[in-house]
Amino acid sequence: MAEVVAKEDSRVGMRIFILDNSGSTGDDDGLYVPKLRPGDVNVEAQPCTRWEEIKRMAIDQAELNAQAQIPCKFFLLNPSQGSDWDDLKAGEDYCEINPLHGNLQEQVQAVKRMLDNSGPTGTTPLAECINAVGVHMEAEMESIIDEDQRAYLVLVTDGLPDGGMDEMVQEIRKLCAEYPLFVVVRLCTSEQDVVDYYNEVDEEVEFSLDVLCNLESEAREIQQVDLPLYHKLNAPQYTVCFDYTTLFAQGAIICLLETLVKLCHVCTVRQCSDGG
Repeated sequence: MAEVVAKEDSRVGMRIFILDNSGSTGDDDGLYVPKLRPGDVNVEAQPCTRWEEIKRMAIDQAELNAQAQIPCKFFLLNPSQGSDWDDLKAGEDYCEINPLHGNLQEQVQAVKRMLDNSGPTGTTPLAECINAVGVHMEAEMESIIDEDQRAYLVLVTDGLPDGGMDEMVQEIRKLCAEYPLFVVVRLCTSEQDVVDYYNEVDEEVEFSLDVLCNLESEAREIQQVDLPLYHKLNAPQYTVCFDYTTLFAQGAIICLLETLVKLCHVCTVRQCSDGG
């Protein structure tokens, strides 16, 4: 497993996260699972706001990518007051984890500060944000091409995009035509109309895209795969949280979230306790 993870991670040049901070992320139907400690067996998912779920996921990813020394950037869907798409402010509208840019723990703390200083506001301008991120990342994406690597764009959202499907898909299509990019939509809601909408996008588009619905249902699906991953959670968590899903993903490789791994464990524990 370690060899598979190392090989896959060596091909990842960048992970890009767009974090939805629209007004609806203040709804309180989010879910998170506390970090596991050696010997934990009774792990319960905890309720929270959708924004809190997004924040915890982003911090987990910042820490995991820092440990793996893989560059990643986090962009807020709605920029801070006084910012616009042509003038995004580092530390306010986006943060970066990059081993070439100094102390990684300080960079993780910068991500935490940005998220703590933000909150649910505004709408869901995904098409506009994707376009701005593409412009912002142009030089880095060219470097990824030169290094024969690939990048991931992870859209973390709870709602439908402003302007409808066509505008968002057009912006994603432009990026995928120019760069070796895999797209993941990570939903932080179980509202059926939102889930159906993004599944429809997944079915219709020709570029590489995967949709992660609510975490518990995804965890239950993955938990059906008989892999030693679910029996070795005492190992360092970051070693099983990146592209191990190449072994069972259909389509693009899914950027597996630490929370999802923990939920796989929760489902296994519950199944055993229920006599399943």
